[in-house]
Amino acid sequence: MAHAEGSFRNDSWKEEVIQKLDGEARRHGSFIVQADGVYDGDRAKITWRVVSGTGTEELRGLEGTGTAEAPHGPDGTYTLDYEIG
Repeated sequence: MAHAEGSFRNDSWKEEVIQKLDGEARRHGSFIVQADGVYDGDRAKITWRVVSGTGTEELRGLEGTGTAEAPHGPDGTYTLDYEIG
C-alpha cells in the first residue's frame, strides 16, 4: 500500500500468495487474496479474504479471511483463518 507521509488512505488490491500453510500437515501452493487497507499516518490496517477457487496444488479449496496491522518499520502482525475443503 503506497501512501504519502501523514496522509489517510484507503486502498483495495489483489495479489497472488505463494505459501506453505501449517496445520496437521504442511501444504504447498498459491492463492489470490482480495485486500483492503487503510493507512492513517501512523499504522497500516489491512483486511483480506481468499478469492474463492484460486487455491492451487495442495491448497485447492482454500477459503479464509485475515488481517494485518503494521506501524512504521519492520514490526507487524498478521492472521489468516482458513479452511481447506
